Amino acid sequence: MENEFEIQGYLIPDKELSEDKITDLFIEYIELNNWLFGGGIHPIGSNKKFTVAICVIVDESTSDEYFKQNFNNFLKSSKWEFHGKVLEINDGYYINQDGTRGKHVSDD
Repeated sequence: MENEFEIQGYLIPDKELSEDKITDLFIEYIELNNWLFGGGIHPIGSNKKFTVAICVIVDESTSDEYFKQNFNNFLKSSKWEFHGKVLEINDGYYINQDGTRGKHVSDD
């Protein structure tokens, strides 16, 4: 079984980077952790701000706390500012902060 995390929001790099460079750096980070992801990173106007809408698939032993700390460390080392949320998904359902099952990912 695998764990999934959804990352939604936008990021601001410390310097202007192309969409391809941001995507390449993010893919490199994901692959270094032996994880998988789908979704996209796209510029908002110029290459100074990017939307992030991705799902990351990790090993079942990767906890919510570990993933979020690892992601925050990546952002800090990249000198990127992130505004958004990281949500845990289990069997197609979002996991609430108290650990209970929330709504299904396909629900509005």
